[in-house]
Amino acid sequence: MQRERGSAMPFVVMALVLVALGVVALSPGTQTEAAPPVVAGITETPTETGIPADTPTPTPTDTPTPTPWPPACAEPLCVWKVDTLVDDLAHDGQVSPGDTVEYGVVIQSNLSATAAFTFTDQIPAGTTLVAGSVNVSPAGSVVSEIPIIVAGSIDPGGVITVRFRVVVQVGPDRICNMGLVSVRCASGPCVADEPTDDPDTPVNDDWTCTDIRGPAMTATPSPTLSPTPTQTPTRTPTPTRTAAPTATRIPNRAPAVPGFDVWCGRSDPGEKVELITVVEDPDGFADLKLVYFIINTAPSYTNGVGMAYNRQVNKMSLRNDAGTAWIVGGAPGSGGDLNTGRATLHVAESSAAEVDGRLVVRWKITFKAPFAGHAYNLYVAGVDYSGLNSGWQNIGAWGVGTTGHPPCVGAVNPASGTSAAGEVAHLTTQFGDPDGLDNLKIAYLLVGQTPSVSGNVVYLAYNRDLNKIFLRNDANTAWLGGYAPGSPNTIENGRVIVDVAACTAVGTADTLVSNWALRFKPAFAGWRYIYASALDDDGHYAAWQRKGFWEITLP
Repeated sequence: MQRERGSAMPFVVMALVLVALGVVALSPGTQTEAAPPVVAGITETPTETGIPADTPTPTPTDTPTPTPWPPACAEPLCVWKVDTLVDDLAHDGQVSPGDTVEYGVVIQSNLSATAAFTFTDQIPAGTTLVAGSVNVSPAGSVVSEIPIIVAGSIDPGGVITVRFRVVVQVGPDRICNMGLVSVRCASGPCVADEPTDDPDTPVNDDWTCTDIRGPAMTATPSPTLSPTPTQTPTRTPTPTRTAAPTATRIPNRAPAVPGFDVWCGRSDPGEKVELITVVEDPDGFADLKLVYFIINTAPSYTNGVGMAYNRQVNKMSLRNDAGTAWIVGGAPGSGGDLNTGRATLHVAESSAAEVDGRLVVRWKITFKAPFAGHAYNLYVAGVDYSGLNSGWQNIGAWGVGTTGHPPCVGAVNPASGTSAAGEVAHLTTQFGDPDGLDNLKIAYLLVGQTPSVSGNVVYLAYNRDLNKIFLRNDANTAWLGGYAPGSPNTIENGRVIVDVAACTAVGTADTLVSNWALRFKPAFAGWRYIYASALDDDGHYAAWQRKGFWEITLP
C-alpha cells in the first residue's frame, strides 16, 4: 500500500488495452478501438449506482511533511500510479478482503505539442471494479469501464488525472496493477507508449502493488449482476451456468486467451481459410459467454473484419462494414453465410466446442478483394456471464493477397512469474511468419524494463538458420555462445546463465516454439518485462512486443 500523498491528488482510471476512438491514426484508416460489444441484444455491462463523493481524510498532526505530488517529471511523458485505502472495513489501516482501494494515475506531459492520449488498464486479479468509479479530469472521456479505456488530449506542460476503485476479494495475498498510456502527436517528437510507474520505488515503470492482510471479509461487497436480456433470444439450448461465487469462495475471475496456438499465415482473396481461437475461464467452461475475433491492424472494427460467437444463444455474428452493428447469424454448423464488403463468414462450416475445458471456435472465412494488400493482426477477447473480459489479445498475423510480411510474435508462457536468483526460469516463446516458417530466421527474447537492447537487460537470440542460441554481452558489443539447443553448454554474462542443455527450439508446419532455460543472477534482481521480436530472411523485423513480466528475487 502506498503512503498517502500530501494533498488530494487527481486520480486516473484505466483498464485494458486497445488503441482508441479517433485518437490514433493507423493504416489502412482511422481506427476506433473496440471494447467487446453486445451481441444479439444481450446486455454486457451491469448497471450499478455510482459511488458517493470522496470524504476528505484528515492528516495526522505527527505526519511528516509529505513529498511534493506529483513528482517532478524530467521525461517527455511521465505516468505515475498510486494506490490508497479509501474504505477500511476493519479500521486497522491494512488492506483486507472487502476493503476498497482507489488507484490514482497522473499523466504529465513535457512534449512540445498537444498530443492525443489513450489510457488503458485492467483491474487486478482478485478484485472487483466499483461501477461508476472511473473518471478523468480536467478533461477527457471514459470510453469503457470493462476494460478501462480513457481518451483525451494533453497540452505541453499539462497534467491529466484518472482514478478508479476496486473492492478486494477473498483469495490473493497481493494485488498488482499497471496501466499503459499511448500518445500520438500531430507534430514534433512524440512518445508512443508509457507504462504507469510506482513513484514510491526506485524501479522505473514498475507495477503498483498492494499487500493484502487482515481478517476475512467483514462486509459483503456489491454483487456482480447477471446480464439482463433486452430481448428474449431463441436458445439452442441454454448452457447450464455455474452458480455465482460467494464471499467465502474464490471470487469470479476474468476469462483468458491461452498463450499458444499462434496463427501466422496468408491467403488470397476468394480463398476459404479456417482460423481457430481458444478462450478459457478459471471459473470453468460454463462461465464463458462470448468470444470476439477481430482481424485488423489494431483491435478495432473500423476497416477490419469483426466476428463474435455468443455461447448463451449459440449464434455467430459478423460486424458490418461501418463497424456499427452486428449481422447476427445462426448456430455454428448450420445457417447461411454472413457477408460484408470485406469477408464472408461461413457459419455452416464453422464450429464451436468444448475441448479440454476450453472454448474452441473454428471460423471458416473467405476474405474479399477490398481487404487484400495488407498483413493484419489477429485479436481475440473472451467475456464471461458477469461481464468480466480478457481484453484484446494478439494471437498472430494474417496476410491477405500479398507476400513480404514481417514475422509475427506469439505469447510468452508463462506471461508472469517469479524465480529466485540462481533458480532456473523456463520461458516459452512462439513465432511465425505469414510467408511461411521457412522464412523465419532469428527469434529474439529480451528481459528488461524497456524494449531497449542496451542497459541492464538480458538479450538473447535463437538463429534458426544456424540452429544456435546466443547471449549478448553486458556491454552490448558482441554475441556470446552460439550453441545448438540441447547441447551440453552454458552461456553466461553478469546478469544470467543460459542452460543451453535445457533449451529447445521446435518448428512445426506453422510455428517455432522455443523454450529458454535462464538462471538470473542476484545483480539482475527486481521486476522486469518480457519482450519478444523476430527477423525473417527477407530482412523484415517484428517490432518488440511486451508479452509479460517477471520478478527475480534474492535467495
